Amino acid sequence: MTMPKPQIISPYSTIFSKILRHRNYLALCLIVATFFIVIYSYQSIKDTIDFTVNSSTEAASDFADVMREKALQATMERISTNATAKAYQVGTELEKAVAAATTLAEVLSGMVVAEVVVDVGRDAVNSMLRRLLSRMLMRYTKR
Repeated sequence: MTMPKPQIISPYSTIFSKILRHRNYLALCLIVATFFIVIYSYQSIKDTIDFTVNSSTEAASDFADVMREKALQATMERISTNATAKAYQVGTELEKAVAAATTLAEVLSGMVVAEVVVDVGRDAVNSMLRRLLSRMLMRYTKR
C-alpha cells in the first residue's frame, strides 16, 4: 500500500476558501463600493467644472474691467489733447479779434486826442464795430 501524500495546508488556501464561501457578500460589497466611487467621481467632476467655469467667468470679467478702464483712459487723453488744441486755436483767434478791436479803439481815440476833424459819425463807427464783430463771429460759427 502506498501512503497518501500529506497535504500541505497553506494559510492562503484557507483564506481563499473562506472568501469563496462568502463570495455573494463580497460581490455585494464590491458593487456598493463601485457605486460610491462612481457617485463620488461624478460629484468631484461636477465641482471641478463649476469651479473652472466660475473662475473663468471671474477672470473674464476682471479682464473686461481692466480693458474698459484702459479704453476710458485713452479716450479721456484724446479728448483732453483735442480740447487743448481747440483752446489754443480759439485763443489765437480771440487774440486776433482783440488786436483788431484795440487797433480800432486806438485809431478812434487818437483822432479825438489830435482833434482831427473827420466826418465820421456815431453810426459809421457803430457800423465798423458791427462789421468787425460779425467777421469774428463768422469765424467761430463756421467751425
